[in-house]
Parts: sequence; C-alpha cells; structure tokens
Amino acid sequence: MDDIVIDENGVTWTIDSPELAAHLATSRAGEQLRSYVVTNLGWIAIRTWRSGLHIRCRPALVTDSA
Repeated sequence: MDDIVIDENGVTWTIDSPELAAHLATSRAGEQLRSYVVTNLGWIAIRTWRSGLHIRCRPALVTDSA
C-alpha cells in the first residue's frame, strides 16, 4: 500500500503523486507535504508502518466527508 492522504471531500491521494503537488500548487513532497496537509488543511494521512497502519489527523479540522 502506498502512503495516502484523504482530503476534506473524502478523495484519496498518493502522497508522492505529481497530481497532488499540482492540485495544491506546491513543491513540498513526502513527509513535509504530509505534515502540511494534516496540520493546516485537516486531511487524514495513512501510511504503512511495520505490520500495520499509522494514521495521523487533526480532529478539530477533519471534515465528516474525510
């Protein structure tokens, strides 16, 4: 599974996709982009970690659609 983020509309994006960077008009990538969208946009980040998943979010900003 690729590391993904879920936006405020419930759309999933692969964190390293050029489409995501273009959509956000940013040069950030990888962990820097993941932290930005979670902290500032209220997105949900899901990444594989060991034999499970690591989920990050900022509950005060996460929308019901996400």
